[in-house]
Amino acid sequence: MNRDFISKLILKFSVINTLVFIFSSLFILVFWGFDVSLNLPYVFGCLGLSFFLALLNCLLEIKDNTSKLKALLYNVLFFVMVNASVVSMGLWLKWFDFNDLGMICGFEVTILVVYGIAGFFNWYAGCIMANKMNDRLSKLKEESED
Repeated sequence: MNRDFISKLILKFSVINTLVFIFSSLFILVFWGFDVSLNLPYVFGCLGLSFFLALLNCLLEIKDNTSKLKALLYNVLFFVMVNASVVSMGLWLKWFDFNDLGMICGFEVTILVVYGIAGFFNWYAGCIMANKMNDRLSKLKEESED
């Protein structure tokens, strides 16, 4: 594995994991209240799921020359994989009750919000990297002209 891949993996894991803990805390507060005790499988479930999704995202990352339609299809399919993974983990660790429609809708909204914010951070990090590369290219061009 190269340094760039590991750097992206750590960034994506950090963003996903932070968002998962923030929004799952809000989800728990809304649906279960303050008097909740969480067991260790919850913590390791969140960490493991965050790492799995970050790794999957890094491995399946779209290339820069991909068409907009392929990028859209990739995002839709990746969201379906994320959703299936989170719901499966949630069922296994009993994070929600399937008989409570409000809880299921809240869970889905939470997944959508976390996915959207993580996607925004991923896009923003790409913009920062592109600006740095453009600045370097401008400097190289100026140096070669002198």
